[in-house]
Amino acid sequence: VEGYGNVEVNSVDGRRLTTSHLRYDQARDEISSDSAFVFIDGENRQSGIGFVTDPNLIRFRVLRQSRAQGTVNVPPQ
Repeated sequence: VEGYGNVEVNSVDGRRLTTSHLRYDQARDEISSDSAFVFIDGENRQSGIGFVTDPNLIRFRVLRQSRAQGTVNVPPQ
């Protein structure tokens, strides 16, 4: 499934992702894009180009040019 235009994904606990292009891969259960994005988690804001994440926006990997404002929590591996 792909979305174009002003695509917005919201998690049940308040995280928000906006981008102009988004792909959902059901087999991998992941959302991805190679376009510019903004990811907001409470007071924290991150932007960049390209990402891969799970549908709940918990495991978020930036592909290029990331900028963050606030505290970025890195989940344990």
